[in-house]
Amino acid sequence: MSFRLKVEVLSDQDYEDLIAEGYVDSECLMIVSQEEGFDYLDVEIVPRADGKHWRLKYDVVIELAQKCKDRLWELRRAPREGS
Repeated sequence: MSFRLKVEVLSDQDYEDLIAEGYVDSECLMIVSQEEGFDYLDVEIVPRADGKHWRLKYDVVIELAQKCKDRLWELRRAPREGS
């Protein structure tokens, strides 16, 4: 089965730094945040809208997480002064 993977990077008021949302087809699977720094990324798995469990091949999940990480790296912010 083939999925369309998409990453959206955005600024959310609940997070201090940019986050990446990873989508499978048109549904958000994960949010990758870098609140503790880029070397300590957190991944939050988002529940499906229909209440069913996600069931995906391992490689699909890893590929999407890597795409989120790569996009955050591309858009990283300059270090804050005093950091």
